[in-house]
Amino acid sequence: MRPLQIELPYLNPSSIKFATDTVGRLSLRVEERLYLDVKLVCSHPLTKKSELISVMDSEGKEIGILKNLEALDADSAAAIRKELDHQYFFTYVTRICSVSSGQGLSTVTIETERGTTEIYLKERGNFRFLPGGTVLMTDVHGLKFLVDANTQMSVAVRSVFGAEVKPDSSRELSL
Repeated sequence: MRPLQIELPYLNPSSIKFATDTVGRLSLRVEERLYLDVKLVCSHPLTKKSELISVMDSEGKEIGILKNLEALDADSAAAIRKELDHQYFFTYVTRICSVSSGQGLSTVTIETERGTTEIYLKERGNFRFLPGGTVLMTDVHGLKFLVDANTQMSVAVRSVFGAEVKPDSSRELSL
């Protein structure tokens, strides 16, 4: 049996130009065609944010893939970096203080680099386990929080994650 071969639609850096309009929407010009309000999806947003970026039109159809930002003109690369920084904004949790659950939601009191706050999570539905024991939590408002395996939390709080999260563990993310 031959392995499946798929040709990826890579974008040619010399024939494209990204820009941001007056209200902050990203646009893409590919030769003579203009795409308004394009969306970006990173293959590896935590480790390689500037590589293998899927570019989609306003309806979610893929236009093509950027191998990396290095070959783009400076203005295009800056527009993409700004959009990715906004889209993949994470708050780093330094301590999980407490967790209480009820009616399908967990209220989690956390300390971050910006101070102490409460977030609300759907019970066990908003956790993604990443390599190295890091946990990505997404609250009910779509905000993302990174919890390092070495973050201070009690054994009781660790049990909320639905799996044992140990410092220096190597639990792999399976997508």
